[in-house]
Amino acid sequence: MAAVIALGCDDTDKPAPSPSAVPSAQGGLDPELVAKSLNPKGLPPYSGPTGSVKGVVRVEGDPPAEADVEAEFTPNCESARAVHGKQFRVGESGALVDALVAVTGYQGYLPEKQKLVKVTGKGCSWGTQTLALTFGQQLEITSGDDSTYIPELRPNRMGVLFVAPPHQEGVTLTPEHPRSYKLVDTSHPFSTAAVFVLQYPTHDVTDEQGRFEIQGIPVGKVKINALLPPTMESVGRDIEIKAGQALELELVIHHRAA
Repeated sequence: MAAVIALGCDDTDKPAPSPSAVPSAQGGLDPELVAKSLNPKGLPPYSGPTGSVKGVVRVEGDPPAEADVEAEFTPNCESARAVHGKQFRVGESGALVDALVAVTGYQGYLPEKQKLVKVTGKGCSWGTQTLALTFGQQLEITSGDDSTYIPELRPNRMGVLFVAPPHQEGVTLTPEHPRSYKLVDTSHPFSTAAVFVLQYPTHDVTDEQGRFEIQGIPVGKVKINALLPPTMESVGRDIEIKAGQALELELVIHHRAA
C-alpha cells in the first residue's frame, strides 16, 4: 500500500507517455504492456487456496471541512452536495465512506477478471468520491438521468472530448498508466472523484456504511491498508489470510484538520 499512498491524486500535466502506452484501436491498452506492468516475472495465474477479508473503516478526530469545489451547486443539482459538499463523507458511528482499501504482500499473480469499471452519472454526481481500478481496466461512463455528462480523466494528454448523453450508450475512458487521476465532469465541475489505478486487483472502496470486502486473496501473511484520499491519511495492519475463511475486522483512520 506504500505505492498507493504515494499516489497523490493530482491533475497536473505529466510528460507524455511512450507510444506503447497509447490505447489500442480496440479501445484498450496493449495487452503486452499491461502484462509487463502487472506480471513482470511472467508467472502463471495463482491457483492455490484463497481467503477473503471484509469489515468496516471508521474515521475519528476532526470533522470534514467544506469541500473546495470548482463551482457552486446549482438548484437542480442540490442532491450532489451530499456526495461532494464535504472534504470526505462520514456515515453513522463514524463510518468512512469512499475510503480506498487494499491488500498487498501476498505471493503470486492475480489477473483482473473484469474489463470495465462502470460509473453512472446521476443527480449531477458520480455518486462517489473515490474509484479504484486495476491497470488495464477501463471506465465506462453513462448518464443515469436526463442530464448530459462530460467526463474527463485528468491529467489528459489526448485532448478528446467525451460526452455521455442521457438514454444512450456510455463512453469509455482508458487510464494509460498505473497512477492517480481525477475524474471530472466538466458539465458539473463540482463533481469530481479520485481515481486510483493499481497494479493488483485486491482492492475495494467503502460503501455508505463504510464497509468493504476483498475476495480471492492468496493464503498467508499480508498487509491491509485503508486510505482517506482527500487527506492521504491512512491506517495499516498485518493480517493472515486462511483458506476458505473470511476475516472480519475494523480499521480506524485518525483525521486531523490541517
